[in-house]
Amino acid sequence: GYAENKEIAQQFFESKLIIPTDRFILIDSHLCLICRINY
Repeated sequence: GYAENKEIAQQFFESKLIIPTDRFILIDSHLCLICRINY
């Protein structure tokens, strides 16, 4: 669910694998980066 994905994302942020300003989406179990795209 969304909450689980949010926790996973937080772990990535904390481990510095993803810059928090980057945009991202989770597809199934795969984390797909959409970096610095303006919506």
